[in-house]
Amino acid sequence: MRKIEIISSSVRQGRLSHRVALFLQNYLNRFPETQAGILDLKQYGFPLFHERYMNMDPAPGPVTEYVGRFRAADGIVVVSPVYNGSFPAALKNVVDLLVTDWFRKPVLVVSVTYGNVPGIGTVQQLQALLMKLGARVAAPVYTVIRAGEDFSETGVPADASTAEKYAAAPVEEFLWLVDKSAE
Repeated sequence: MRKIEIISSSVRQGRLSHRVALFLQNYLNRFPETQAGILDLKQYGFPLFHERYMNMDPAPGPVTEYVGRFRAADGIVVVSPVYNGSFPAALKNVVDLLVTDWFRKPVLVVSVTYGNVPGIGTVQQLQALLMKLGARVAAPVYTVIRAGEDFSETGVPADASTAEKYAAAPVEEFLWLVDKSAE
């Protein structure tokens, strides 16, 4: 059984990237032997970390729960909004929390925008950061545009065939990477 965790990294009100995280959870759960959950940074409400997890003594309960789910995952999907051409501080906060745990972890990066301009730069920045930490990052650039128009608040796409078409190749590559990493 593949265990996948999706990091929903926006903590803002009215966030659109969470809609895509919900879509991906449903999409991934349709694959055989795949179980996808969501690590929702808004629900966790983490403070700015002053230490990495390995140096926290004791670590707060929600941090320990998050870390346990992250470590148990066979792969991580990072869903990030585009904030001023980059990614949110809440995401950087949890990347740095587990700096050594990214090593050899299969990862797919997805950017989400509300307009027509794809967040290619955001994907590339996150891919570079995670590769520097030793993650096994799936190569496809996966961006979602017009998320507010194309996905409901519960993650249901307005046009399922189009949403799945754009998700298919990046997700296939990611799951292949998860499977290869398990060998």
